[in-house]
Amino acid sequence: AEPSRQPAAALPIATVGGGWTDEKPRLIGGPRKIIRSAVPGQELVAIDGEYFAVPPPWLGHSLPRVIDPRHPGLVMLPREITFEEKEIYVTAATRRAFLEMVAAAARDGVRLQVDSGYRSAAYQRAIYRRRLAEGRDFAEISKSVAPPGYSEHMLGLALDLVPSDWSFKDTPADRWLNANAGNFSFVQTYPDKNPKGFAWEPWHWKYVGDGEAVSREAALRKDQQS
Repeated sequence: AEPSRQPAAALPIATVGGGWTDEKPRLIGGPRKIIRSAVPGQELVAIDGEYFAVPPPWLGHSLPRVIDPRHPGLVMLPREITFEEKEIYVTAATRRAFLEMVAAAARDGVRLQVDSGYRSAAYQRAIYRRRLAEGRDFAEISKSVAPPGYSEHMLGLALDLVPSDWSFKDTPADRWLNANAGNFSFVQTYPDKNPKGFAWEPWHWKYVGDGEAVSREAALRKDQQS
């Protein structure tokens, strides 16, 4: 499915203090509702009015704001480098750097193709809604899918390359990126055996070279911690 181009909804994330409480946490963009929790610092996400506790390693890594896909800073990648010529959007700086990397890889006989770029919180909720309807557990789903409000794709800086699954490992594209992506300011943010415990995603690469983009992400995380 293509990423939604609708304005990204404000995230229904709440941090609840420890102890049994009738305190009403702030639900960003949503109604206030009494939530009882005995878990200090518990973070919750809402899907269709039901609240789910965010498990590690996502806990503490939410992004409380998102980019509006209508923002001029989000631009579409050329269809010829996207899977099935989908409309895929990223920041202008990410697009510029990635196209330079695509050209360099092509000179070495390697094709880089994109399966996913910007994704809204609504997009992530739709994934969870579908899998929950199949009877799967929220924590189980989170082992392979970022909860709504926790995906790097919301920043417009992350790209999933083709094939966006484990068959990407040891492909010519995988080997080329591991050797060269850093020259274009792209990093694999979920590497093998990472200290935060995120599942390894060799197909997931993030642009970190734009000072403005990096500052924006740092500000997002600072806001969440305050």
